[in-house]
Amino acid sequence: MFERAPFIRYILCLVSGILLHEFLLLRSPVSIQSSLQVVSISLLVASLATFLFLRRHILTTGIVLSVILFVFGVVTAQLHAQRYLQAIKQLEVPYDTYLLTVKSLPEKRPSTLRYRVEVNQLRLAGEWEPVQVEAMVTTPARAAQVLAPGDVVVVRGSLQRPVPPRNPDEFDYCRYLRYRGIAWTDYLTDSTYQVVSHVEDTWSVLGWSLGISGWADRTLRAYLPEDDSYALVKAMLLGRREDLRSNLVDSFTLSGAVHVLSVSGLHVGIFFAIISWALGWLRRIRYGKYMYFVVLSLLLFFYALVTGLPPSVQRATLMCIVWVAAQTIQRRHESINTLAISAFAILLVDPDALFTVGFQLSYLAVLGIILFYKPLDNLVETPNRVLRWLWQITAVSVSAQLLTFPLSIYYFHQFPFYFWLVNPFVIGLTSLLLPASLILLFVSLFPIPLLANWVAWVTNLIAYLTNQVVAIPRWLPNHLIEGLVLDAVEVAGLFLVLLLVWQILRTREVAVLKQLALLVVLVMIYSISSTLKTYQEEKMVIHSIPRHTVITVKKDNSMYLLANPEFWADTAAYEYRLNNYLVNQLINDTIHSNLAGDGHFGNLEVRQTQLGMLLRWNGNNWKQSRAKDEVPDYVLITSRKYPRYETLSPNNVVFLLGGQMGTRTRARWKELLSASGNTFYDLTVDGAITLTD
Repeated sequence: MFERAPFIRYILCLVSGILLHEFLLLRSPVSIQSSLQVVSISLLVASLATFLFLRRHILTTGIVLSVILFVFGVVTAQLHAQRYLQAIKQLEVPYDTYLLTVKSLPEKRPSTLRYRVEVNQLRLAGEWEPVQVEAMVTTPARAAQVLAPGDVVVVRGSLQRPVPPRNPDEFDYCRYLRYRGIAWTDYLTDSTYQVVSHVEDTWSVLGWSLGISGWADRTLRAYLPEDDSYALVKAMLLGRREDLRSNLVDSFTLSGAVHVLSVSGLHVGIFFAIISWALGWLRRIRYGKYMYFVVLSLLLFFYALVTGLPPSVQRATLMCIVWVAAQTIQRRHESINTLAISAFAILLVDPDALFTVGFQLSYLAVLGIILFYKPLDNLVETPNRVLRWLWQITAVSVSAQLLTFPLSIYYFHQFPFYFWLVNPFVIGLTSLLLPASLILLFVSLFPIPLLANWVAWVTNLIAYLTNQVVAIPRWLPNHLIEGLVLDAVEVAGLFLVLLLVWQILRTREVAVLKQLALLVVLVMIYSISSTLKTYQEEKMVIHSIPRHTVITVKKDNSMYLLANPEFWADTAAYEYRLNNYLVNQLINDTIHSNLAGDGHFGNLEVRQTQLGMLLRWNGNNWKQSRAKDEVPDYVLITSRKYPRYETLSPNNVVFLLGGQMGTRTRARWKELLSASGNTFYDLTVDGAITLTD
């Protein structure tokens, strides 16, 4: 298979260049002019490679092409990094007002609305200066003015850089936005912004897409009165999940079918399979395969417009078009080579897509189906068509999960146990619901209300059945396995294990079986040793959490969680700042305690003082200490009463300024501590502190 898939080698070279830039060269910027020179040289070398290939120097040609693609990976990644850095530089000037244009539909959150925008002008010293920077802005969900694509808005204030993670294992929102080309964010209150005009973007693909998506949303709402059915179809077809109730989202998560709620390669694949079957007759007529390619590509493009052109749909649409093109220009093609071509094209244009979870999971799912579907399908043979169909869907579901579950555990630390039971029915119902909803949109264009209402009734019924099916795992024991932890080495090891299993199924060679056994033993040894190391480590972390004071003390698989009383009601702060850390530390038992009074918590001693809490750690090993022989105590300041200078004489104490302090209080404390010569540490700026034995 791989011998007939040269693009596998090409994309590996391209990815190697992107990874080299991301982890080694990112902090060594290269000018755009230098990058263009490298591209020009690479094109000349490519010409040399073509000449060598024509002269039948196959090995030399392969080496030259590999080097070229590796260089292209570095250069394209650098060009994207330069564009991102330029976006930062453009807004690092003193301005008090800016002008933006809304570029997306509102993305609803529980209490906010989020928009992708383009900043067009800044007001500097009373004069407007043009800029062009993409940003993300947020407004309250109940804002007086709900923005729409094309709105031109004047905002008083300035944009802010996303805050990097300040706690161990905290989600890196700054990096998440960087991979999407966004360097600035802002939170807009009603008093800070005003819509001044509206610009219809009727001549761009994105403008068409947003207009069609908005029309589809209004049509679905008109014909689907049942809220859960409307919310499911809207999420499935348009990729917008704001109307889904939390319990419905939980049901899809527990059943392992949450991917249905986001427009992805699954939906494009179902649509592609349906229209491919419906138009299959075209390939049997003269020049029909070319007509088939054109019509199929146009229909896929239209469906992508309906969904709003999210990146996942762009990837899947390109994959399907490449697939059809390969069928058109040659009689036989390798599926894995077609998959590699589409990934190659995407990464050449947007190398940052490599680091997005959606890109990784979608391509691994398709790769899993290509590699494992046939071996699994051949395990069961039955003349019963219904059972055969059910097993085929099950084989598709399992083969897709095989290559995605290591990465899913790495990112989300959980695994839905009953996916194999529910997914076949969900995929089957989804295969009916997607075309039914598209037919509903189509028939709504004609003045035949009876037909539209009948199609709407069928669509609503299928959506209702889907919602009922995904609720089944709630009633079964151990429906969601949580607290699973894999590091990068274990994920890579599991991928190699799965590839060797595929090789065994393909070749039946004993040598490969021996390699598999050795690899399994090595992965197990690494996993056990890393788990024991984490289990035996004792540490304390003074966390950096806005508006709260939080300390965690780990011993074995238990953890003391000390916090101010208000923290226990702030579930968002816990989930966003602490949850990943507790999971990665293999914590099974969490002991909650308020920060009041004196006490011992593992190796931590807490004493209340007039200034705040005196913290003494037995190990006294502060990772941020400047000298190994320092054995300081730490005072976590909670008092708003400022002491006199003479009571702050320099001593072997580090003063910690926590999240509960206001901005003015923190600034005043810094003045006092600096004037008295004391060492202090601002948790809100410098991040959490970790102390270990």
